[in-house]
Formats: sequence, structure tokens, C-alpha cells
Amino acid sequence: MQLADKIRIIRKARGYSQEQLGDRLSRVSENGISRQAVSDWENGKTEPKLDNIRDLAEVLNVSYDALLDESIDLEEPKVLSKILGEKETEPNIVATPNRLHLLHYEYISKTKLFNMPLVHINIGFGVRRAKGVIAIGNIATGLLSIGLVSVGLISLGVLSLGLLFAFGALSLGFLSIGAIAIGFLSIASISVGYFSIGAIGVGKYSIGALAYGSSISYGSKAFGGCPIETNNGEISYTKEQIKNIIESNAKNVPYFIKQIFIGLGA
Repeated sequence: MQLADKIRIIRKARGYSQEQLGDRLSRVSENGISRQAVSDWENGKTEPKLDNIRDLAEVLNVSYDALLDESIDLEEPKVLSKILGEKETEPNIVATPNRLHLLHYEYISKTKLFNMPLVHINIGFGVRRAKGVIAIGNIATGLLSIGLVSVGLISLGVLSLGLLFAFGALSLGFLSIGAIAIGFLSIASISVGYFSIGAIGVGKYSIGALAYGSSISYGSKAFGGCPIETNNGEISYTKEQIKNIIESNAKNVPYFIKQIFIGLGA
């Protein structure tokens, strides 16, 4: 069976129109896919590129072989059922849909902003990508992104990359909070940044149980240009003493950072 026929049969079996399939392909493809492009593929006028076939397999939730192996005939109901991940019927037994397929939810808002849907939600088993102004998915990209892997202006996820704010087990952003965080201002168990706060803090300015600051560090164990050590977590200096230590040992310290360290004094 030719690829063109397979695309048409699987698309209809999944309940997508040509426009809907093109729209979903555009979410995972670097280039937009139009309804006309899908129509041309199904009519055999053009063939999808390898990247498009990869995206088709992902969106239609089938294998490469299902699309590329010409010996597979999807006009056979049992073959199509197997390809779609449905249980085959047996005598006196009602077939039930694949449960993993049911555990999938996708919503794409019709409203667009910056040429992206305002909201795109795509969650479930497998690789589920969401791309929108507000994106929620296993892999999410947007101004506000939430997912296992998230990338955006404001990002929340297990692995999180945020231009402005990132929160996650592993986070990277201007303001970064997590178990392990890297950022201009980072707060984490293990924290690396221009100004870092954590159990282990590394940066130009650092506060932590174990702290290294190339300019100023504060903690039980402090290292760097101007280390200020506490006594087993107890405050050892007054605010005035910390101010004098900083002014004597650290140069060109931003005012707000200086005030933070001074505020740690008794």
C-alpha cells in the first residue's frame, strides 16, 4: 500500500480532518503544514519529506514502519486495528481502545497571539509537545510554559529553562529556583549564579551552608574574596561589623546586595 493511502486511512481513523492534521503537524514541525499540503500527500501529488514523515508518525501515533512498509495493507481491519494500537476483536469479546491512547488530552485554542495559539495543552504518555503563549505539555514551549521539559519566558518543569523565571528540579533562568539552579539570581540546594543562595552556593555573591563567592560569601563554611563565616549557623557579627568587613574587603558591591548581607547581621 502506498504512503498516500496510509496517511488518508490513518488520519480518518484518528478522527482528524486534513486541516486539523496540518495544524497538529505545524506544532511539532519547524515549518508550517497547510491543509493543502496534507491533501497533496494523500492524492499522491507530492510526497512528505523524511522530517514530515517523522512528524506524521508522532502526531498519528504510529510507527515509521506502518507508514513506510508497502507490504502493510491498512485496508485489512485487523491490520489497521493493530497499527492503531487497538485490541483485536475475538468472538463474543468487545474490543476496547488502547488505554494508553485514552490517557491523552490535547487542546489548541483558536485565538492566536504572536502567530501562536493563546493556549496549547498536550499531555499524555509518550512525547507530547505543546507550543503556545501558554503551553502545558510533556515538552512545553511558550511565554508561560509548564511541563516535564519546559522552555519559555516563565518556565515551570522538571527540566526548566526560563528567560525571566525558571522553577524546576533542574532550572536555568535569570531568576532560577530549584533543586539545582543556575541563574543571575539562583535559589536552590545547589545554586550557581551571580547572586546565589543555597545549601551549596557558588557565585560572585553567595549565601549558603557551604558558600563560595568571588566577591562576598556568607555561611558556616565561606570561601572567596570576602568570606563571612557564621558559628555553626549562629550569627557571629552585628550589622555594623558586616558593613565594615564588606567596605574593607569588597569593591563596587551593588547597594541592594550590600544591604542583603548587612541584613544578615545581628
